[in-house]
Amino acid sequence: MVVECESTIVRFDLPLVNRALAGDPKFGRLMLSFIAGRSERMEEKIVDFIVASSEMRLARLLLLLAEAARAVPAKQELLACIVGTTRSRVNSFMMKFRKLERIPIVFMHSLHA
Repeated sequence: MVVECESTIVRFDLPLVNRALAGDPKFGRLMLSFIAGRSERMEEKIVDFIVASSEMRLARLLLLLAEAARAVPAKQELLACIVGTTRSRVNSFMMKFRKLERIPIVFMHSLHA
């Protein structure tokens, strides 16, 4: 299965970063904190993809969106991309969640917008 998502690649100019790290200890601590946090999140995502089913990953993502009270509707294609499955599987999971009354109908409509 191949899932295509929009991505952004950031490339750091190594000599510039080295000068900034050497010249500003506060920047160095901030950069180290950022890299360590990013590494930890990536490790968690890899373990999640290995261990959890796509249905569980979708349920967890929907809970995170609900907790964050995001007003921006997420399309099923985007959810599928984030979860690592197809849009049709996301749709079937969403219908299952709806039948179990785990997702309000209003939320379901915002996903189709």
